[in-house]
Amino acid sequence: MKNRQIFIITGEQGEGKTTKLKKVAAKLKAQNVPFTGFLAEGEWENGVRKTFTISDINTGEKKLLCTNEAGETLIPAGRFFFSPEALDFGKQVMRHPEKGLLVIVDEIGRFELDGKIWANAFQSLIKDLDNPVLFTVRKKFLDEVITHFGIEDPLIFNCNEEDYAIAQAIIKNIF
Repeated sequence: MKNRQIFIITGEQGEGKTTKLKKVAAKLKAQNVPFTGFLAEGEWENGVRKTFTISDINTGEKKLLCTNEAGETLIPAGRFFFSPEALDFGKQVMRHPEKGLLVIVDEIGRFELDGKIWANAFQSLIKDLDNPVLFTVRKKFLDEVITHFGIEDPLIFNCNEEDYAIAQAIIKNIF
């Protein structure tokens, strides 16, 4: 590994951060870059996010991450109710990545800034010098996330940048 790096894709809510992350991951895969991680894809209903599904970026295995409807086993946070099983899946991806793999996390934001959801696992991940990290964050939280988690010198991409250019910048900096 050339050097450890943190890469961030940023954009507004609903602007396409997850879609961009999927496309960049496809470009990285085509270049044989080894990675692990997860995506959190939202489902809209009447202009409002109703659910998020977490999926393994390599296998495509999916689990309901959260919904805006309460459930007996779900954990409340903000206006959503989270699946403990899906939260554990995301935490395991961040806590035990194989050395050298690029770890992809979709997304870090308000909950983590408040010490919830992925906060502890993400903090441990970015302090680990064995893995580069690529994650998404909303523009309005970008500076706060960088400061809060003590991220130094990240490469930041807007979600309107070209997929190939983002993938090439990541490759250049980790190999």
